[in-house]
Parts: sequence; structure tokens; C-alpha cells
Amino acid sequence: MVKNPTAYPTPKSSLTASERADLLGPKRLRRSKSLDHHTIIGSINGSFSRQYDPIHLNGHSDADQAQPASPKLCDPRLRRLKISFWTDVPITDDYAKQVISLYMVTDHPLLGIFDPSLFISDLVDQKHTHCSPLLVNALLYWACQMYTAIEKEANKLAELFCKEAERLWLTQKDNDSLLNAASSQLLSLAYLGHGKDHYVLKYLSTALRMGTRLCLFGVEAPQAITNLKRLSPETQRASSFTAWGVFNWGVLMALFYQQPGLEYPGHPPVLPIPGDLISDSSSPGSSSLGVDPSSALPPYMGSTFSTLCQFWRILHGVTLSYYKDKQTSLPEHASIDFAEFKYRELLAWIEGLPSDQALKDHSPHHVVVLHIWFHAAILDLFRPFLQNTARDRQRLKTFSARRSYPEAAFNASVNQLKQLIVRYRCNYESSAYTMLWQTALIYVANAVLRNTQDPEWRLYFLACIYGYEGLRTSYRVAEVISRGLLTMSLREGDMSGTEARHLLKEVTGPEGAGGKGDVRATFMADLDLAMTDPEAAKVENLAKKFEDVALFSDFTTMDDEEARSFQRIETPDDV
Repeated sequence: MVKNPTAYPTPKSSLTASERADLLGPKRLRRSKSLDHHTIIGSINGSFSRQYDPIHLNGHSDADQAQPASPKLCDPRLRRLKISFWTDVPITDDYAKQVISLYMVTDHPLLGIFDPSLFISDLVDQKHTHCSPLLVNALLYWACQMYTAIEKEANKLAELFCKEAERLWLTQKDNDSLLNAASSQLLSLAYLGHGKDHYVLKYLSTALRMGTRLCLFGVEAPQAITNLKRLSPETQRASSFTAWGVFNWGVLMALFYQQPGLEYPGHPPVLPIPGDLISDSSSPGSSSLGVDPSSALPPYMGSTFSTLCQFWRILHGVTLSYYKDKQTSLPEHASIDFAEFKYRELLAWIEGLPSDQALKDHSPHHVVVLHIWFHAAILDLFRPFLQNTARDRQRLKTFSARRSYPEAAFNASVNQLKQLIVRYRCNYESSAYTMLWQTALIYVANAVLRNTQDPEWRLYFLACIYGYEGLRTSYRVAEVISRGLLTMSLREGDMSGTEARHLLKEVTGPEGAGGKGDVRATFMADLDLAMTDPEAAKVENLAKKFEDVALFSDFTTMDDEEARSFQRIETPDDV
């Protein structure tokens, strides 16, 4: 991989003792001073009794560039926010500013579902062109889940914003608009984290269908361009964010979560990619529409969202080829030539990125997540070809190396994902409150369970389990994913029932995210099994089997020990 240094930087030779300690244990955010809990949910116009203090990991966090918990807001205009204009949920202005700012600097650089500058402008000026009560409440529903890692009481606010957003949705669901499409996508994401997976598909599908009707994507380029040229430059700018934000998330969900029954568009957006100042008319799905040079992304977003739009446009073709309207299992219809073509396309794309998108010691967190998604996509690209016997293995034809097989590319990206987990969890505070990086955890856990002959498989499997432990304060679904992965390790005989129960107790302690009702998670946990039996591979179905599989493991282990004991007993016949 020497020819692709951006995609495959030289991995570290070994972990430090500090890194191992950070990976293999619970991790919590803390503040240098306690916050007055009584100021969290109070009168609408109340204020904090003291300044909100920075948070810190129970370790070190030198590389986290976003500094999301700093008293400094992502945008000074937020100081003028009067949140009661937008919601009936009892939240103070100061608290709302911090929660919104946390979302904007952490997840928005990766999601980009609305124009951040236009949104904040209308949010504080109380205008409805680029902001709406539904969008604000949907955003706060998701952002309060994030903020629960910092302040436990925020989970109560998340529940209230959920109810308020649902109430507002009933009045808006039949109105096609940019704001409603963005709100629907945010609600889908919030339900995913909250363990209400039965709503995830509903709201994401609604956002995608609404975007198609608005000609944001899913339609032939001539029709889309005709419609969009009638829009003002400002509306085009807002449309670009929502078009690419909803489209990107739809492709991500189709690829990484494999939501059963998800409908997704056949054509990418034709609107310019936000932040791109140069027309990309030669690329698929792009148009010659110009971009307002004044619409540069805010500094906290960097250029990552623009980069991701290109990335998901490439991966869109993979989802169509692998998943859309397929009646056979993935290994039966996946083409190695197509996979190699897309791999080449991805490598050329990432090696051509600007220097700020390459991994460095002090890269922003969103750049690290970009590289996580890149390598996870490569695992999905080649997964269908790993089951082949040595005799049936298919070589990658356009690579000259002697061992140019799908397994080589797959394993190289697994090794990079391991390094990225170490980097992100040890150095970035956001590893405890953004769920967007969890793809690395579930993909590496699957990969190491494929190869338990590796002496370090347990280290990285436990790193994944503790990664979810770090997320469980904010996200109810993290506990269920952990349970599902532990079921997989028990099923293969790689872990004892006693050890698995001990780990599960640590990741399902009393400090987990709040919320009532069963936690639903219909996306895939066992990524190999998902190719042939997606129902059995679902997170929630594997999680339900944990105790049964643990009991079976206990009995099997006991029987083996008893058999060895009996073999040591000398019978009279042996004398």
C-alpha cells in the first residue's frame, strides 16, 4: 500500500501502555466544577447560575480540535438566541446554546443537512425561511442525546423534544419542503440512537421520498436542473445542503446499517456540493450550476462535508449494485470486477484529497471519522468475496502485487480501522458523545471474530465493547449492540459465559441513557451472516439470544472440564 499513503498510512508498531489502559476500560467525561442541576430544566427565560465549564476525558485529549464543550459558542450569533420562540420544552437559553453548538461542531461537519449559516441566522432572528419549530425540536432531540454524556439530566430533555417534534411532525408531514426533509432525516437519526429503530426507516424513507419530489435527487439531471434554476441563489444554496445531506445519509444507512426495505434514490443530486467553489461538471451527478463564493463553510466544518459528498456519490453505485431490488444473496450476485473498479475509484479519490483531509496528529475529529467510513466501505466492498475457498479465490486484475486478492485489501483496511479506533477513543472527547464513529467498532469487532487465531483479537474486541460502553450514557442502542456482539463471541466459542456476563454488566450499568420501552435495533450486527440471513444477523435478534447462548457456553465449558477431570481418575481396570 506504499503507493497509497493517504489511504494506508504506515501503522504504529505497537500500542503504548497508556493507550491500552484507555481502550480497555470505562471512560467518562467530567468537568472541573459541578454544574447546578436545578438550572437545566427550569423557566424558559432562566439562566445558568455559573459559567459552563469545559469537559475532559478521564485521560488525555490533546488532539480534539473541535473543543465542543468550551464556553465559546460555534457562532457568536447564538448569544442572541431566544429558544422559547421555537419550542414549548422548558429549556434555558444558555443551555440551548450549548447543546446546539455541540451538535454544530461535532456532527454537522459530517451530516450537513442544512446550511449552518442560514439556519443560525434565522434561528436567532426568529425567521422561518431557513429555520422552523420542527427542525429546531428535531435537532435538539438528537443533540440532547449527545449532551447526556456531559450532563446526565439532558436525557429528560431528549424525551421532551422527542414528543414535541412528533407533535409538530403531524402538522408538517404532508408538506414537502427543505426544512421538513432535513427534520425527517434528523428524526431518523435521533430514533436510531434512542433505540426506537421501528421509526428510523419510516422517517428516513420519508426524507428520501420528499427529496425526490423536490427534485433534490432521484431524478434525471435535465429535469432537476430545470427545476433548480428557477430558485434564487440563496434557496439553491440551502437546497444543496439538504440535497446532499439527506442523500449522503441514505447511502450510509443502505451500506453500513443495511436497513431492510429502505428505498433510496437512483440518481445523486445535481446541485453543487456545498463548499465546492469550482464546478465539477465532469463528475457523475454533477451539473454546471455555479456556486456562490460567499457560501464558504464555517471554520468548524472544515472541508470534510464537501469531501464526503464526493465519497457517498461513489458509494451510491455500490449500494445500487449490491442491495437495490436484489432477490439473491450478496455473494451470489456481487461482481469482483465491479468491486475492483470501485476500489480503484476510491483510492484515486482519497489520494487526490487536499492535505487538510489527510490524517495528521492533530486532525479534526471529523477527518478521522471520514477515514473510518472510507475503510469501512472497503470492508463492505470486498466482504462478499471472503467466503471463497483457496481454489475459487479471485485475484484483483489491475494490481501487480503477487498477493492482490480481496482478502489483502480487506485486511489492510481492518488494520487501519484498528489504528483509527485507538486514535479516536484515546484522543478525542467526542468519542463519548457522537455515534457517527461507531461504524469502526462494529466492523472491527466482526473482523477480529473472523480471525481469533490472531493473538491480539481479544484486545481489539474488548476495545470495541468498551467503545460502546463509552457511548451508552448518550445512546440507549449502544447497550444492545454490545449485547449482540457478545452473543457473537459466545456463539463461536471465543469467550466464556462468565466473562461475557461480566463485560455486559460493565456496559449496562446504572449510568446508561434514559428512556422507556424496549430498545429496537433492526440493523445488522453479524455482517457476514447478514449477506445470507439478514433476519438472524440483526442487532436486536442477536441481543435477545445472549442469555441462552451464555448458558449453553457455561454447560459446554463445564462438560469439557468434567471430561478432563474424569480422564485423570484411575479406574480399577486401569491398575
